[in-house]
Amino acid sequence: MTSTAHHQVEERLELEAGRRRRWKIREDFAWHFGTYLIMVGFFLTIALIVGGDMGWVLWIAAPWGLAVAFHAMATIITGTDLVHHHHDGAGHLSDS
Repeated sequence: MTSTAHHQVEERLELEAGRRRRWKIREDFAWHFGTYLIMVGFFLTIALIVGGDMGWVLWIAAPWGLAVAFHAMATIITGTDLVHHHHDGAGHLSDS
């Protein structure tokens, strides 16, 4: 295989690996958001059935919702999953 052909194959493999990585990052966010919605719905259902104060649901939903919002920012705006990446000190993200 010539050097140019080898380089093209490497580029295609890198592109495919990047696509898979981005898909996995989006999938991880979808699971996080889906879990949040299901669990908050579950807690609201419990609160409605018991008929008591629903304020405790807010103490769970608000901080978790903030975490989901930060996860969304990392996924949508930067295209990374900050849970699985870290900065190398020079401002670059790398796999941890």
